[in-house]
Amino acid sequence: MTGGPLCLYREEVRNGEFEELEAFLIEHNVAFCRLSEGKYELMPEQVDFRPGLGRFESITDHEYNPVVHEDAVRRAIEPLGKIVECEQPVSHLEIAVIWNSINALLGKELPPLEPFSIREEQA
Repeated sequence: MTGGPLCLYREEVRNGEFEELEAFLIEHNVAFCRLSEGKYELMPEQVDFRPGLGRFESITDHEYNPVVHEDAVRRAIEPLGKIVECEQPVSHLEIAVIWNSINALLGKELPPLEPFSIREEQA
């Protein structure tokens, strides 16, 4: 079997998690993406795993766009306001710290999933 992504659904559990399957996929370095609808007190979320990069979780809106909390953004850009107010030269290190803070909020850009395929082993 070869083609697009393999889609599985599990609506009766919290966030549609397949705990055992996800643990198996991580252990065997198989990339996956889990999209979970928000219900009741749970926000929608996306969980990704890519071999060599790790597991990533992000809260999303109902269209699975990442959500960044306003307070976190304000904390990340606060040093920019201080730099603008002072009108003094800025070091490369100060810019790097701000850059890294903002990038951490945005999350890692992950490569797309490979098409799913099942192959018979040759004897």
